[in-house]
Amino acid sequence: GASSVVYRTSPEQVVKCCRPGTLGEIEHERDILERLGEHPLIIKKFEREDAGQLILQYHPRELRDLLLSGTHIHLEKWALQITEALAHVHAHDIIYRNFNLSNIRIQTSQDIVLCDFAGSSLVGHTQMGVRAEVRFCRLPYHSMATVQDDLFSLGSVLYELSTGSVPYATRKDKDVVRLYGIKKFPPVCNLPIGKIITKYWNESYQSANEVLLDLV
Repeated sequence: GASSVVYRTSPEQVVKCCRPGTLGEIEHERDILERLGEHPLIIKKFEREDAGQLILQYHPRELRDLLLSGTHIHLEKWALQITEALAHVHAHDIIYRNFNLSNIRIQTSQDIVLCDFAGSSLVGHTQMGVRAEVRFCRLPYHSMATVQDDLFSLGSVLYELSTGSVPYATRKDKDVVRLYGIKKFPPVCNLPIGKIITKYWNESYQSANEVLLDLV
């Protein structure tokens, strides 16, 4: 990424090192992960670290790459697990913010794991420099992210998981901003979880826990 470089150091671990001038971002991510604690759907952080480094569990399969490869997708299972992971994040007063399939990896158990908390922030605090991709971004954009921002982004994540492409994949970013601004979203009526995606985009949910009730 722009603020760090990742090296694989063993079959089970990678080291995420800060680039010059970005020590604060690595330390911020360390603080977020320590606040979250251990959870089966959140990237594991190991304790043996130096300043400016994070030692993390290695998971080679990125969900977006897996989707593009044509591998079988466990849609309902992964939609539920992604939402469970987000509920855990929000329960610790953290806004994830940088939601997209590149930040979700697949474990050997075929369970998801949520990664990359460099752009996350505490509820009520201005976020770090990272922001969601435009197709995953609730409008209007605010520097102080909220639970609703994450829930909107998750709608776009589940759309990509369901269809194999991001919302309005062939449109220019400025067109997506205009369409989102008037609450016009891609059709989802034929998707297995289309009603849930619509409720995400229309801000009908107040929490990830509400979504879990619709998914189970």
